[in-house]
Amino acid sequence: MSAKDSLIYLVAPAGHPNFGDEYIVASWLRTLAELRPDARVILDCHSPGRASLLHHNHHPDLIVTNTLWDLAGHAYHATADHFGLDPAQPEGFHAEAYEYLAHTAVQLLFDAGPHPEHVTGTNIARTADVVHILGGGWLNDFWPHNIAVCAMASQAGAEHARRFATGQGVVPLEQARAVLVDSLKRCDVVDVRDATSRELLQAAGLQPGMSGDDAWLGINNRFGAEGVFGPGADDARERPFVLCAQADLLRSNAADAAAWIHQGLQHYGVRGEDLSIIECIPGIDGQIWRELHQRWPEHYQGFRFVAFDELWAFGVPVTSEQTWLSTRYHPHMIAAAAGAKGVALEMHRQDYYAVKHAAVQAAGSSWPMAHLSATQQDPWPQPGKGIDPDQVQQCRDAKWQLAQRCYPPEPEEHIDEPEQAPEPPHASRRLGRLVARVRGDER
Repeated sequence: MSAKDSLIYLVAPAGHPNFGDEYIVASWLRTLAELRPDARVILDCHSPGRASLLHHNHHPDLIVTNTLWDLAGHAYHATADHFGLDPAQPEGFHAEAYEYLAHTAVQLLFDAGPHPEHVTGTNIARTADVVHILGGGWLNDFWPHNIAVCAMASQAGAEHARRFATGQGVVPLEQARAVLVDSLKRCDVVDVRDATSRELLQAAGLQPGMSGDDAWLGINNRFGAEGVFGPGADDARERPFVLCAQADLLRSNAADAAAWIHQGLQHYGVRGEDLSIIECIPGIDGQIWRELHQRWPEHYQGFRFVAFDELWAFGVPVTSEQTWLSTRYHPHMIAAAAGAKGVALEMHRQDYYAVKHAAVQAAGSSWPMAHLSATQQDPWPQPGKGIDPDQVQQCRDAKWQLAQRCYPPEPEEHIDEPEQAPEPPHASRRLGRLVARVRGDER
């Protein structure tokens, strides 16, 4: 392994959990286990306890922390206090507040004195050889806190560090645009997942690549059919219809959304015994389903509920013979890549999911989008076909090429085989060596 990649610092919104975000993190960790198996990988995320449970076996040397995310939270509340904003109302953050937020967060990266509990963490962040902002739809106007995390990540790393931002979807982006663009300009690789994000960043003077969503790394079958990358439980795969419907970021409310989805399920002749329900965020993805089951129990007896925990343990239960109805983006991508027919359900604020579903359509999915309207009288479309296998392979290849650009294969070196393989270092010893590296006295 090249010394320049001995400490890789990943930044992602892991541990909530949200299936799509966790799938991306798992995909990159498994990729690094292949391309950089001897590297020490730090995953900086908002919920390190849960993230460590989910990802402990995806890379042989993984440490999970929340250094940047916690400090960004302090900067967020300091900014709200400074401008008299309600921290519970992030939509109130304006462009000037974003500038102040980013400046405050970066100051804490270089001087965590007000929060000395993070000094070890910031020292490690500032000595990384690679800082990699993983993809997803987490950098936009919805979450100012996340913009602060990105600002810190863009200035983390050692003097020689390389910085990447891959698979990004940045819509909607108005008030946070200047700050996010400034952060991305500091990256050696900027890559987006959809045309709208690319056009927005191009208009701001950046020239991002567009290799698609980072989840394509996990769909490429390089990791085998196990765990989250597995085929799902057999009995769930046997159901001809699958529903994935969330209740966050809605234009309306869960009751209206449930009534509309009920209309669609009845249009397609779906009965409870035909149906699997997919939960991507525990709790949130059950709200609409509970509405359906409580209001129309006679229609939904015998359904199969696939909780997040099962989804993570066995994978997405999809076959090419199924028909899917999904508000969520990554289930659309994974199911369409497996050849399933489907309809994308669009009922969220500021076209947040419309842009995402359009990205899967651009990748080759023929799933139409059904839109929740005020009257709920729009006709339901015929489910469309999934992605052609050749197009799936193109998407996989594009993402793998980006991974190799960020972490190029290294020339093989001849190493004499030791008489006896050394024991792996104890976890506490590894952490001690990491701190020693930061202090400059590594032996």
